[in-house]
Amino acid sequence: MPGLVVTDGGAKKRKRASATQDKGKPAAPRKRSKASPDADGESVADLEAAIRESQKHYNNIAKLVAIAREEQNAAASIALCRVFSRLQADGRLAKARNATSEKEEVITNWLRARAKEYREILLANIQSGDGSRAEMALTLGMQLVKQEIAASRTTAESIWKSGSFAEYCDAVLQSEQSSAVLLVFIEKYVQPYDDVRQHTFIRIADLASKAPSESKKANCVQLLSSLDLPDQKKPTLKGLFSKPAEAGKESNIKLNAQKKVAQQAWLSFMRCGLDKAQTKTVLATMTRNVVPWFVSPELLMDFLTDAFDVGGGTSLLALSGLFYLMQEKNLDYPAFYTKLYSLLDDNLLHSKHRSRFFRLMNTFLSSTHLPANLVASFIKRLSRLALYAPPAGIVAIIPWIYNMFKSHPACTFMMHRVPRSPEVRAELEQSGAMETYDPSEQDPNQTGAIDSCVWELVALQSHYHPNVASLAKIISEQFTKASYNLEDFLDHSYNTLIEAELGSGGEVREVKKTPVVEYDIPKKSSADDPNPPVSAAELVAQLDQHNENVQRLAAFKLQDQMGDPSFADQFAADGGMPKLQALMLKGKGNTLAYILASFSNLLALDQGWDWVSPDLTDRLVELVLSPSVNVQRASMRVLVHIVNRPRDSPQSTNNYSILQAAIQQRPAFYDTLVNTLSSSDHGVCAITISLINALTRDALASPQEDHWAKFAERLQGLGLLKSVYTLMQSATLIDLNGPLLEYQYLHKILLRKWRDVPFDLSRQDHRRALKTINAASKARDELSADESTRVEPSRWKRLGFSAETPEAAFAETGYLGMSDLLDYVRSDEDAFQRLMLEQSKKPEQKRCPIAEASLAITSILYAHFEANEANEYEQTVRPHLLQWPRLHAAGIQAFFRLWASTGAEADDFVKIQELVRVLVEQVVSLAPRTSPIEKLEERMATYSVQQLRELQMGLLEMTHDEALGHHIREIREDLRQEATQFMREQRTRCLLRGAWFPNTHHAATAAGAVSSWRFARLSHNRRHLHYDDFPTRASDRAPALDELDLRLDLSLVSQVVSNIPRRPASATSTTTHTPDAPPPLHEIVIHGYLPPSTTTSPIIPQKATFPPPAPAPTGKLPALPAPGHARTLSARSGLRAAQQQSALATARAAGGKEVPLLTLHATSDAQSSEWFDGLLLLLNQTPVTQGTDKMVQFIADYGLKMRLLNVRFEEALGLIGGGGGGGGADRSGRYGRKVDMPDREGVDDEFYYDVGVV
Repeated sequence: MPGLVVTDGGAKKRKRASATQDKGKPAAPRKRSKASPDADGESVADLEAAIRESQKHYNNIAKLVAIAREEQNAAASIALCRVFSRLQADGRLAKARNATSEKEEVITNWLRARAKEYREILLANIQSGDGSRAEMALTLGMQLVKQEIAASRTTAESIWKSGSFAEYCDAVLQSEQSSAVLLVFIEKYVQPYDDVRQHTFIRIADLASKAPSESKKANCVQLLSSLDLPDQKKPTLKGLFSKPAEAGKESNIKLNAQKKVAQQAWLSFMRCGLDKAQTKTVLATMTRNVVPWFVSPELLMDFLTDAFDVGGGTSLLALSGLFYLMQEKNLDYPAFYTKLYSLLDDNLLHSKHRSRFFRLMNTFLSSTHLPANLVASFIKRLSRLALYAPPAGIVAIIPWIYNMFKSHPACTFMMHRVPRSPEVRAELEQSGAMETYDPSEQDPNQTGAIDSCVWELVALQSHYHPNVASLAKIISEQFTKASYNLEDFLDHSYNTLIEAELGSGGEVREVKKTPVVEYDIPKKSSADDPNPPVSAAELVAQLDQHNENVQRLAAFKLQDQMGDPSFADQFAADGGMPKLQALMLKGKGNTLAYILASFSNLLALDQGWDWVSPDLTDRLVELVLSPSVNVQRASMRVLVHIVNRPRDSPQSTNNYSILQAAIQQRPAFYDTLVNTLSSSDHGVCAITISLINALTRDALASPQEDHWAKFAERLQGLGLLKSVYTLMQSATLIDLNGPLLEYQYLHKILLRKWRDVPFDLSRQDHRRALKTINAASKARDELSADESTRVEPSRWKRLGFSAETPEAAFAETGYLGMSDLLDYVRSDEDAFQRLMLEQSKKPEQKRCPIAEASLAITSILYAHFEANEANEYEQTVRPHLLQWPRLHAAGIQAFFRLWASTGAEADDFVKIQELVRVLVEQVVSLAPRTSPIEKLEERMATYSVQQLRELQMGLLEMTHDEALGHHIREIREDLRQEATQFMREQRTRCLLRGAWFPNTHHAATAAGAVSSWRFARLSHNRRHLHYDDFPTRASDRAPALDELDLRLDLSLVSQVVSNIPRRPASATSTTTHTPDAPPPLHEIVIHGYLPPSTTTSPIIPQKATFPPPAPAPTGKLPALPAPGHARTLSARSGLRAAQQQSALATARAAGGKEVPLLTLHATSDAQSSEWFDGLLLLLNQTPVTQGTDKMVQFIADYGLKMRLLNVRFEEALGLIGGGGGGGGADRSGRYGRKVDMPDREGVDDEFYYDVGVV
């Protein structure tokens, strides 16, 4: 340890202190002993006191550091903390920039070195694993950090980043996983103090970018997962080291800024990748400790959806976070309930997360507006799982099913499914019944559970465990209890069930008296039930009283019990129906709302229809207009049951006629329904949509021909589409999902009905629509009813119809196409007039047929939204379907834009139509549910023709691959063989033409000295390679074969090797070449066998000059002789291959040696590819260079695209069978369908090409 002696007088000589120098000072301490802690403590105190007294005793700091390091003395560490804190406050540890003397600079540097040693001791103690020592070291270190920030003259931000805090934070995070020092760091510093927390987040984000170790990653995840969000109502945050904000000034510590760095820390670690245990830790605290720290929680979408798709316990833990994003941040996850249903497997009830899952599932299925078939699937699946579940799981399933039956009365048929006739009962008793539930079906909407029964719960009534058997019997009893508190059943285990059965504390539980089989509900309330059940007779009596409070309380109890079929029967038998009807006709307020709810539950059980009178129907329609939300909701629910009753049921026709008469007497009825959809209460909106759906279904089933059209037009005129569109784009769809999907299905049915209406000019409304379009085009002659069939054909051609009469144009789209065209014209008549004027000035072939374009867009939208294949069980809400007119107008504008940009003519109409089809699929299909229609219109107006062509080609390949399958692969393989044959010819012609190669002493690059030039050329019979060396290279002519003295027999060649890189051209090379550096040379070496008598390569004679002294040529060299026909190459190649194999076999048999025969240095990538692959192809080997492979792939792909573009998709079978695709001998097709082929006269017409296999 270096020593330092300083005197007060500032003497220049260096002296050592002695005990005799100051007799007043105490004697030097005795030698320390580890066995005497008191003596050590006293010595440390003396050393600290001396340091505090004078700077000449600074050497004691070194002694204290030695004690703290060697003996791990706690007193020494604490003393050093006090010493360095005072030095820091006095500025003695600041960098010695303005030191007045060299001595002060030496002292400061020495003190900083000792402080660094002390900091290293503290860091080692933090990572030691000793809990008490690590906690003390962390406390001392954080105290020094506080003093360092307080004494610093710079900004605190720089101290946080470059000071000692980062080292202490790293030491804590590098400690053992879940160590005591980490917990202390969290509880004492990170959680209470906001400045420490903020810079800890920053440090963690920095560590995540440096590939942290597994232990450090686990500690960071534990730290982040254990932090709670501070109180957002506090004006300022609390800081440990940062100075508090002064009056009138804002604090430097802001919650929003801290949330941003916390979000960055979380995202950084999620990008590093978390293991399974860490992922579960994060998911377990997602909504409590993770999501609150995110400024943009939607950034967790990918993490949560990926975790939800993993399955098992990970998916169970991801449920809460995923549901939060769906409910609060509008996450669109259409398959949520399908995935939730898939989690109900054999392992669920044995998982430790079982209680958490039941709590979440109870929340997810709590909405009363979910489809009944969806809820029934969950009930049935859990009932089936209960058959082989542990008792602790069964006691949670049964109360949950009970609550589901109470919340969804339509599912009660699953437990009360009684045969309607004695014949059906006898048949079931004799042959049994087939289970309609399909447990293998993944979609809960398609399992058929709603038509099955919960026989599993009846089987559980005979369970071996008495608690389970007793609990299962509640399904067979009256549903007098409103609901069970699920929390009372979730945390049970087998041990708790046994203790409850045997009694606590070893005492035997007293057995209650066995109840009788049949008993009446007690009329006196029990002590342990604050809301005892009331009998039907009591409720009837209370409803008959004139006390309003008694009636209200009785009505409130009645609505809960009326969903029980047995109670409903008893209520009717006790004379309750007249009282119920009287209150519905004359009641008011909440009493009326409760009574209507009770009657709605009764109708859901298919009972009480005899009491639906004309006066009641009229009263219900009147109550819909009531300002009371509760009464309005209940009355609409009753009307839904009345309208949904099948027409073939008794009294249904009479009820419907009475309802229509009541609605006609109140014109504001439909206005009220549409206005109610703008309510903030989603429950009211859901019931309103259900009533509109019921009325729409009834209108579609009406025997009156045009009733459905008038009904739809009236509601749409009131703004129904806009209101429903707004609901479809709302943040949450849990309560509205079922009714909205049903409305979407019915809207598709209406579109189909409008399309099926044929366009007929004899109908007044159709003729009026066409006259409106004609008038908007500013035509001179008006279309009238008398002249509708005698108008000139030019009028229809001016509007864009191709036929002489417009009826033929509407054959496919019907009145739907006419209404779309009429809406487009009415949306902007001035623009339509300008468009007509612009088209009229163009040549007839260049005019865009406006009417035909409108009808084409209608067909495209109809096919895109699958209106012709409407499924009653829609899966995804598609709000843009309701913006049909605006999408139609945007499609027409895109059609005109593409027509003008491509310079299309009349014959190109189908091509532009296909481009628009691709545009609609690209824009509308990929648009999120919440995207505004304006954004879709903007995107449809910005796609270029080139982008649509690329998308069209990709879709074309995918479509044909799916349709033709292996036939396309066979054609592609044939085309690749043709391309390889073509490249064989091309490379061979390069060899026949010949090329110059340098003979350089430095084979790596062309920078080496070129001693001579070598010219090589293939002979015309392709059996020999002629070559020779020349001192110079001629640029005006190439040597002929007779000028090349050396010849190589290709039959003796065994292999050709090269240093050409066999990687894609875009790959990054490991060698960097500057622009001025010469390109590298590619060496091509030809190997072969020599006879045994030849041990060396042939000697190459050197020529003096080239060209030889001969008469000057009168012109260019003769043309290259024809190398032969390309189609005979394969046969000739096969013959040469056989000859070559024979020659090689002879050379090997004679004991020949394989040696390099010829070396060529190619000067470019193109030349190396031509000669290397050319020689390989001559040897019937596969080419290996990237250039040749690219050319083969390009030719094959181009040929395939040409074939696909020249064959109509409808002739796919003809193509497969040798028909329209060409190349086949039988035009009738292999599948028995005759394909009409043109004769030679039509071979020049469009779409007819011979693209057969060459």
